[in-house]
Amino acid sequence: PCTGQQALLSRLLADPAGSAQPAHDGPLQLLPLTSRGNERIGAMLIHDSAAASGDARRAQALARVSHLAAIAIERLRDRQQLAHSEQHFRSLYDANPDAIFFLDHAGRLRDMNDSACALMGWERARDAGRNSEDLLPVPFADWVLSQIAQGGDCQPARFDQTVYIAPRRCMLHLDVSAFPVHSGSALHGVFCLAKDVTAQRNAIDELHLYR
Repeated sequence: PCTGQQALLSRLLADPAGSAQPAHDGPLQLLPLTSRGNERIGAMLIHDSAAASGDARRAQALARVSHLAAIAIERLRDRQQLAHSEQHFRSLYDANPDAIFFLDHAGRLRDMNDSACALMGWERARDAGRNSEDLLPVPFADWVLSQIAQGGDCQPARFDQTVYIAPRRCMLHLDVSAFPVHSGSALHGVFCLAKDVTAQRNAIDELHLYR
C-alpha cells in the first residue's frame, strides 16, 4: 500500500474503536463497516479524487455504499454460519443410532436417516414423498397426523406403544418423540425421533410375570 493507505490502515489497527468514524488522507477515504448490531465488521478504503471538495451529497453516497457493503458482508457471514450449523446438524442426523424422520405439514415423509430406514423397513428412493398413512402403523400414523393437524399450536409430544411394522413383519414397541418445526406462526413439519424399546419392554413384562 502507498503512504496514505498505510497511515489509514495503521489508524484502523491501532485504534479500532476510533475507526467508527470515516477518515481520509487526500483522495483516500477509510469508511467503517458496521453491522446491524453496531459491531465493526471491517472497513472499506476508497480512492475518491473529489474527496476534498466537501460535497455533502457525495459523502452521503459513499456512506450509503459502505452501508450496503456492510449488509452484504453480514449476510455472507450469516450464510456461512448457517451452512456450518446445517452441516453440523446433518452429521448428527445421519450418524444418530436412533431413527429420525421428517414429515411435512401435509403428513408426507420428506427425509429419514439410515436408522429410520432400518427400523421401519423403508427405502429412500421408494418412500420419500409418500403419505404417512401408507408408511406408518395405524395408531402411530393417527397420532402423528393428530399432532400435525394442530398446525401452529403443535407442541412437542410423545408416543409409546407396541405396533406392527409391516415391511419387517414384526411387532415393535416404539418410544417416539415428535418435535414441531414452525415457520412464524405456521407449522412447517414435524421431526420424529423413534427408539425401539421392545427388548426393555419385554424384560419389564417378564419381571412382572415372575412376581
